Amino acid sequence: MSQFARKKIWPSVAKAAKGIIWITGLVAGLSAMILWFPAAYNQIMWRQVEYDLLETIHAGNNSAYVDDILGQPTIVKDLKQTPGLIENIYIRRDYYVMTVTNEAQRVLLYSVLSCSPDFAPSFRTPLGSRARLQSVPLAASETYQGQSDHDIDLNKRGVTYMPASTVSSLGQFIETADLVGSNAARTQFWFVGVNSACGETTGFGSEPFSDLDVDSLPEEVNKNRQRLAANFYAETATEVEVYLSAEGNLSLGGEYPIDGEYTGLFVSPFHFDLPSQDEWRTSTRTF
Repeated sequence: MSQFARKKIWPSVAKAAKGIIWITGLVAGLSAMILWFPAAYNQIMWRQVEYDLLETIHAGNNSAYVDDILGQPTIVKDLKQTPGLIENIYIRRDYYVMTVTNEAQRVLLYSVLSCSPDFAPSFRTPLGSRARLQSVPLAASETYQGQSDHDIDLNKRGVTYMPASTVSSLGQFIETADLVGSNAARTQFWFVGVNSACGETTGFGSEPFSDLDVDSLPEEVNKNRQRLAANFYAETATEVEVYLSAEGNLSLGGEYPIDGEYTGLFVSPFHFDLPSQDEWRTSTRTF
């Protein structure tokens, strides 16, 4: 090829090469963005990611399924007072998950405790209502928006309260819908309330009470329900006998726990079962 021909062809070749390089760079840039976006989303929107994970878990799941989502539990504890049951605690950013599993690895109890006002997950209950943590007052934390087929108040509930009388005792304010355990709720139980491990329960008073109708609560208690957010939600699997004692102890599939008899299990984590270095996470939203 003559020098003249080379001079005439070269600009076209160079222009085409630049185009190929530009397209290659664009493809590489787009590929990098595609790879970067999920990681960036998970980093920036981590709370929403966690909320979505929590809503995929339910009581009745196999424990291996929960491990696939949350990783291996940090704390595993035999419930010696209830043979055959294992308590598992998963330590997450700003919250804890507790499950209780049986020998068949079925999750009998699924409980989430939020320890930050900024961590506000919500859950669909067995009745179809929505339970919300840290975002609304406790009095409105679990509400049913639909219409009942019968003359039943689906938002009616009972309350059990056990103040933290000593350093080693757990303060719990637990609300339970009237229809827990019914066929309408697939025989499941669920609870919302405040756990003193990550919130202050002294505003509910110094006297305990059990299964008290919410409409008959003392004025100071109702005021605190309007002031303080719920920080835990828990649900049980179908066809599991559930008993909550006046002292806040929970029995799953066993006999009713006699008052004063320790079952080794609560609706949400006992503060002595949580790592001491995490004790600074003790904040619940107030309004």
